[in-house]
Formats: sequence, structure tokens, C-alpha cells
Amino acid sequence: MIEEEKLIKKAKKGDVLAFEKIYKKYGPIVFRFLYWKTSDIETTKDLVQEVFLKAFKKIKKFKIKKGVPISCWILRIARNTVIDFYRTSKTTYSLESIEEPVLKLTSNEPSPFQVTQRNFENQVIREALKKLPEIQSEVIVLRFIEGLSSKEVGKILKKSDGAIRIIQYRALKKLKEILKEDFKFPNYQ
Repeated sequence: MIEEEKLIKKAKKGDVLAFEKIYKKYGPIVFRFLYWKTSDIETTKDLVQEVFLKAFKKIKKFKIKKGVPISCWILRIARNTVIDFYRTSKTTYSLESIEEPVLKLTSNEPSPFQVTQRNFENQVIREALKKLPEIQSEVIVLRFIEGLSSKEVGKILKKSDGAIRIIQYRALKKLKEILKEDFKFPNYQ
């Protein structure tokens, strides 16, 4: 955390290299978050660039607080950016198209069957998440896909830790019902 604070302080003074390190550290997290929202790689890349451009312009206003990583601030910018994108976009993007970049397979990478299975599971999850209220969907993505704590999610969504846990509980309960009914998983627990 001390190393991150040093980077932030340098970035606040206009050090582009320090901000680049922040970008390299949190860019993949922002990309995954936005990709779950758009399902389009090119749109996601554009939005990631927009998020970090906004962050770079506003970094001087960022206040370092104990226990609150800069990732919360950046993900809040990402959330607002994707909301603005859909609000102003005339083109609609479907969450149904779930294409992941094709990777060259090496001995350590998953087999085509595993990739297909993972894509199918992602599509099922994506379909189920679309049936949740937006706040519940965001909490599930941030908690379980991004692996953030409920406290960090609370900072991003401007809600208390307790409220996030309640939203998470209700979302998981609803997801279980959706998976049982809509996706015919009778023994899903």
C-alpha cells in the first residue's frame, strides 16, 4: 500500500510514468469489469482508455485514504463511464454475444473443450445476471468476478458494507432461483 501511495503522489504531480504503472496494475481489472457490461472487446478497449484518461485528468483531486485502494476510485469512474456510454449510445450491445479473444494454446493453457465449457458457463451466468436488478448484478460482478471485498464494493457503489452484503445475499438467492427455473438446473445448490 505504501508503494501505491508513492505512485499516486507522483501521478498527482504529473508523473506520467507513475500513472502508467497504475494503469498497468488496474487496467486488466477495469477491462474485465467493463467487458462484463458490454460483451464487445473493441467497445471495452475504448471505454478502458476513456476511464484512464478521465482518471489521469482527475488524479490531482484524488484523496489518499487509509484502507481505500485507488482501484475503488478507478472502478467508480469505470461504472459511471459505462452508464454514460449506454445512456448516450444509439447502438445497442447485446450481452448475448460472448466472444472471448482466441488465444494460442500451449501446454499450460486450457483445451478447446475447456474453453468452450467456460464460454458456455459465462453465457449462462451472463444471461442470469441480466435478469437481476442492475445494482445486484454489479455487486455480483465486483465481488465474485473481480474478487473485491464488500467494503471495496461499497466504496465503488457508495453504499455501506452491510448494504452490499444484503444486496449480495438477495442477488445470490435470486440467481439460484433463476438458474433452477430458467436454465433447468434442478439440483443446482
